[in-house]
Amino acid sequence: MPAPTTNTLWGVYASSPSDVWVSGTVGTAVHFDGTSWSAPPNPATDTLLYFWGSGASDVWLVGRTCTAIHWTGATWAKAPTPGCTTADLFAIGGITNNLWAVGTSGTILKWNGASWTATTQGTRDFWSVWTTTANDVWLAGTMGTLLHWDGAGYTADGAAPNVTMASIWGTGAGEYWAVGAAGTIMHKVGAAGWAQVASPTTNFLYGVVGDMPTNVWAVGSAGTLLHYDGTSWTVASSPTAATLRNIQRVSGGGFRAVGDSGVVLIHP
Repeated sequence: MPAPTTNTLWGVYASSPSDVWVSGTVGTAVHFDGTSWSAPPNPATDTLLYFWGSGASDVWLVGRTCTAIHWTGATWAKAPTPGCTTADLFAIGGITNNLWAVGTSGTILKWNGASWTATTQGTRDFWSVWTTTANDVWLAGTMGTLLHWDGAGYTADGAAPNVTMASIWGTGAGEYWAVGAAGTIMHKVGAAGWAQVASPTTNFLYGVVGDMPTNVWAVGSAGTLLHYDGTSWTVASSPTAATLRNIQRVSGGGFRAVGDSGVVLIHP
């Protein structure tokens, strides 16, 4: 897929191969319709970091300085974030009308279908959020943070090394993966705590996602591509040396990864 921009790309969302969004520095939010790229106007001017969407007409994008914008299928609109003015929002996740946006200094924003409300949890930076239900939410971040919300409170289940955990993903069947600095890979199954597993790299891993427990991908610095086949993680051949900063599953099958210099990778 041709690069839509030379800007660094941090976010990607695809409801189908012909409905792909990528985002990045200087307010970049670019759309691929299966044939070509376009950039519908959006109100953001700072870096846009992470997407969540339920479909082609319901896409959220968050970024620096408490930016949250919403795509309705026709236009982008900025959503007010009361109580949040300076935090950088690194990630968004959840289910319809129950979204979580997380970021620096313990910032957590919650969307109830009508408005955002701001809370904090500690002072560490949250880099990633993964939700299966309203009462099963995981947050990952700096200083080895892997924090669980069960609907009543937050708990830490197991311990990661004291490094930034940049991305977290779950299968929906009680299995979770988290990746981060120095090639760190953490794994959790069922009621067991988090455990570190062997990693074939020491490069910073920025993203992890899969479409089943035996097909999980991670991406990172220097074009790093890792694959998990249900048994072990291995290095996959990469067509780029650019740092890859995000990877997401395409609804219906396949993956898209994005990174520096506008790189967009397609698999399969």
